[in-house]
Amino acid sequence: MERLIAMSETEASSGGEMGSSIFEDLRRRAEKATTELLASDLAQLDLEDRNAWLPRMTLKALEQRKHELNETSRAVLDSWREEERRRFERWRALAEAADETFQRALPPNWNNSQVEFPETELVEAVLLDEGLPLAWVPPAAILETLLRASSADERRKLLEVNANELVSACLSELERLESSETAEWRPFAKEAADSMLAGYWSSGQALAANALETLVRRFMLRSVQGVTSRKLRPGGQGAPVPSIRAVDEVNVKAVLATQGIWGAYATYLPDDLDGIPTRFTRHASAHGVSVNQYSTVNAVVALMHVVALLCLVDEG
Repeated sequence: MERLIAMSETEASSGGEMGSSIFEDLRRRAEKATTELLASDLAQLDLEDRNAWLPRMTLKALEQRKHELNETSRAVLDSWREEERRRFERWRALAEAADETFQRALPPNWNNSQVEFPETELVEAVLLDEGLPLAWVPPAAILETLLRASSADERRKLLEVNANELVSACLSELERLESSETAEWRPFAKEAADSMLAGYWSSGQALAANALETLVRRFMLRSVQGVTSRKLRPGGQGAPVPSIRAVDEVNVKAVLATQGIWGAYATYLPDDLDGIPTRFTRHASAHGVSVNQYSTVNAVVALMHVVALLCLVDEG
């Protein structure tokens, strides 16, 4: 839960030196008040009138010498501790409710005891930098292993080794879709999957890559240039695709699906025949047919992106 509510490093430092100096001054004052109070005759101390303004640091210190306090002050200290307990319980309930809400907002392949949502930095790296799909597919068992992998190469190898299982999972997702909005394109996705299972991975990749381009232009909000522009990294100012960090403000399923697609639109210049990438990109699949671009793992990645977008649209 801490990762959901923690501020980014930039946000944490936005207060600047002024904010730091204020808190440092407050801390010094609390330490001084605590030292002076503990040096006094605690048996004569009347906490009943002072409890409201005493720093928490001071009250915690007084708990360590509670036996020296008079009966009235001990009762005040007990009341403060009980209020602290209740306040903690309220915060814990709010945190648990927020966590449950977030879990319910995730795609079904994430709602599994096997899968724990990792640090957002890792999720964004897998989606944006590696261009891998994470929504609806891969299934939970493979997703869990994928997120524990130590490198991009290890993740690609995992997808390649489990290629047939991943294609079958894509077909299972397609079978349950029933929206009229996706009806026209589901057969193309199934044909791409069937081609792959028959061993025609390049044919399947070509069809999946073109289907992805069509679906992006048909369904992704705003202009396709805005959604896939390399100048507008998701989460940045003016970017149509928000950051996964904004979990309280966005559709988490949509962000997971669209960020992965953004990553799959990495820049490739058609004239650069010597620089055709080995990881899947829509542009290289369309303009750079080669053994570099066309592979089993890239075919699977292209198909999973298509299925993720169809699943997102099918949910409305």
